[in-house]
Amino acid sequence: MEPSNEIKILILDDRPTDADMMLHEMSKEGFRFAAKHVTTAAEFEAELQNPALGLILSDFKMPAYDGISALMLARRTRPEVPFIMVSGSMGEELAIDSMRLGATDYVLKQRMSRLGPAVTRALRESSLNKNQVKAESLIRRLHEVLRAVRDVDELIVRERNQEKLLAEACNILVRTRSYRVVWIGLVEPDSKRVVPAASAGTAADYPSEITVTWDESKTGRGPVGTAIRRRETCVFQDIARDARFAPWQEKALARGCNSVAAVPMIQGSRVFGSLNVYADRPSAFDREELRLLKELADDLAFALQNIETEQQHQRAVKELRRLATAVEQATETIVITDTEGAILYANPAFERVTGYTCQEALGQNSRVLKSGKHDDTFYRQMWETLARGEVWHGHFINKRKDGAFFEEDASITPVRDAAGKIVNYVAVKRDITAQVALEAQLRQAQKMEAIGTLAGGVAHEINNPIFGIKNYAQLIADDLPPDSRLQKFAAGIMKETDRVAVIVRNLLTFARQDKQERGQTNPNDIIKSVLSLLQTVIRHDQITLTVEVPEGLPSMECRGQQIEQVLMNLLTNARDALNEKYAGYHDDKIIRISAGVFEKDGKPWIRMTVEDHGPGIPANIRNRIFDPFYTTKPAGKGTGLGLSISHGIVKDHGGELHFETEPGRHTRFHVDLPVKGEK
Repeated sequence: MEPSNEIKILILDDRPTDADMMLHEMSKEGFRFAAKHVTTAAEFEAELQNPALGLILSDFKMPAYDGISALMLARRTRPEVPFIMVSGSMGEELAIDSMRLGATDYVLKQRMSRLGPAVTRALRESSLNKNQVKAESLIRRLHEVLRAVRDVDELIVRERNQEKLLAEACNILVRTRSYRVVWIGLVEPDSKRVVPAASAGTAADYPSEITVTWDESKTGRGPVGTAIRRRETCVFQDIARDARFAPWQEKALARGCNSVAAVPMIQGSRVFGSLNVYADRPSAFDREELRLLKELADDLAFALQNIETEQQHQRAVKELRRLATAVEQATETIVITDTEGAILYANPAFERVTGYTCQEALGQNSRVLKSGKHDDTFYRQMWETLARGEVWHGHFINKRKDGAFFEEDASITPVRDAAGKIVNYVAVKRDITAQVALEAQLRQAQKMEAIGTLAGGVAHEINNPIFGIKNYAQLIADDLPPDSRLQKFAAGIMKETDRVAVIVRNLLTFARQDKQERGQTNPNDIIKSVLSLLQTVIRHDQITLTVEVPEGLPSMECRGQQIEQVLMNLLTNARDALNEKYAGYHDDKIIRISAGVFEKDGKPWIRMTVEDHGPGIPANIRNRIFDPFYTTKPAGKGTGLGLSISHGIVKDHGGELHFETEPGRHTRFHVDLPVKGEK
């Protein structure tokens, strides 16, 4: 303490003359002072409340009070104020005791000249002590803030929930620094509001009672709005005297808040909000504490950014999992290729449709599925469309791993990178093989129906003239002599009219104009009846006939004569095929007829199979063999109605006529009929 500074002195002495002597010595030493002289305990205690008090001078023994009691009171209430015992009655031993109890120094009244130097020394020591106490207080405060920063950093590492993170951060600051209230506000970009996200402290309800924005309005010019808007820490050191705090002053002061620091939470170019700290005394925040609070606020912003990024990543991973699940479970084939067509990914539907496993497909070029059904122009136009960055839509006829053809409707989409360069193609393809087959069946049925209607009409129109021609030929033959050469021509006319009549009957059967009632017929009887008619002819052609039909097959509800017609047609076709392949006898010139029971949809069915070891059916005609009037036989050898009529008969019985063939080796026709037919 320099002598030029004014000192507030409290003198406790029952003798005014002694008090004057003390002041005189102070004046001689050059001190500027304002003194208060008291004589009683009550007066002394009252003056101790003066915050400006800088020095206490006390007598050791007084009638109404004593110096030791005054010393003990002063040490309890104002330990920072120097206390010098000034007495004429205390000895050396008592003086030492008073020093031990907390007195700064002692001066004997007999040696009053020592008072000035003693006061100078006491004030200097007091100043040093105050600075030390202040430094220790600062260190302690900074240590508390550092501990809060450390605790919050540890919290950031383990806590991934934003709500819990902010709430616990507020609790840590209140717990370590005893702030009146700590709250964190997050910005709302559209409304420019600052929304309380967490708060803690004895005044934790304060944020919910106020409105804060971060615009230039009245509610945005406080510490929080200013900190966010300017992206820098804003401190109001005295809430009661700062006019900028007017909108919130009453509520803050009522909760014991006297100063506030608002620290923006910034990560990169983004301001997440503000960390707001309220203390119970004015001027509570120094530069170092604000620096640490800024560090903590930025750590919180970093944590919020990480949580947000992690949540976005997690959402993207859900989304990706959902997409992956959808792709994996999709019934459509999904294939991703590079720009050269090499397969990078194929979903499980690809395996089901193509017969190639996904592992087999990886790295293969998509041309592995080429069937040869499309020309080079087809593929060139497709690739030109894709190279332009356009989506290609089209229809493929492709080939499975086992060689079978299948048909697909496809959409192929170019995929671009961030620079706009095409880097992949994604193909989504739907297997429409069954649909195409159904459409073909529908067209076939419509064609058959149309032809059947035509055939029925033609048959009826032809029948009458044919019978007339035959009758006239018979009349001519009856009138001619038996040896007339015209008998041969009449017989030829009747033979040809009989052949035409057979064709007409077939047409009527085809047109379903000649239906009979269904009855219970045994397959064994049907097969025996057919073989009795054809067995001699088959053997005559040196064909080996193998029959594998077990006895006791269940009876079917059918039109037996029509089923006989089907089997007869199939056997005749098999005979013709073998005669075409082998002119005479051959070990492999074989027809095999078999029958058996199988189950379909939980019901019994009969399958009758006619197999020949002939040339087989060429691939290019397989889809036409059931067409009416289509035949590969020479002119005059067939009408092209046999298989069409047979197909119609079997279908009319609720069954299925189908075949399997291997060119050069064999053909098998299967007649599948339900045991219990539908009427």
